[in-house]
Amino acid sequence: MDLRTELLHFVGPQIQPFCGPLYLATSLKSAEGTIEASGSFGLVDTGERKVLVTCDHVLEEFEALRREKSELVMGVCLDRGNPLVLKPDWLIDRNTMLDLVTFDAGPLLDACQGRQFYELHRRPPPKLSKGDKLVLHGYPGGRRVGSASGLEFGRVTFDLSVADASEFRFVADVSNVMRIEPNRTPALADPYGGASGSPVFLRKPDAFLRLAGFTISYGLNMLTFTHASCLRPDGTLSESRID
Repeated sequence: MDLRTELLHFVGPQIQPFCGPLYLATSLKSAEGTIEASGSFGLVDTGERKVLVTCDHVLEEFEALRREKSELVMGVCLDRGNPLVLKPDWLIDRNTMLDLVTFDAGPLLDACQGRQFYELHRRPPPKLSKGDKLVLHGYPGGRRVGSASGLEFGRVTFDLSVADASEFRFVADVSNVMRIEPNRTPALADPYGGASGSPVFLRKPDAFLRLAGFTISYGLNMLTFTHASCLRPDGTLSESRID
């Protein structure tokens, strides 16, 4: 099995239940002309609670836009049903340095039947070394299609390698990244916009995929991630790794 086939038909479906797109819009009833921005989220079971994780800069943008448009909401696409509102009241913790924010996913559980929460307490985040293989899904804004009748997010699967890892961050060089985007042409100029908050997984031959961290930024041909060990069992965030 070649790598492209493995990612598309084996690895991709394994990570899909743990992630999805979210977006900022002035209405969830129609996606035509109402969407201001979009990002991604990850679903995690810490052992004590189930949480939704995304980037703090996504929440910051939501707060800034809402000061001008009070009707703005944050929508999450969980299963095949309609998007649901992610309410600010469900906030557990946020950390600007880590660029992560956590929400209580309890109120969303009834809509998560087609999703899964990664059991972080059973498979703790791995320590990473240069060259380790990573995989993630992204939902780029350039593949988002909104109309009066519906909303569609195009998904891209990225195969990456760790270029460097520090205490709570690691980076991947994407200058030669492999990306899988079925039946889409031409290639996107910016395939990473909208990936903020997406969970990234360590991929090793003949081993379970393990949640390594969350995508926070892109620049200078580098994707930057915050290590998942910063997520505490109670859903709060720590700038000190918890190994």
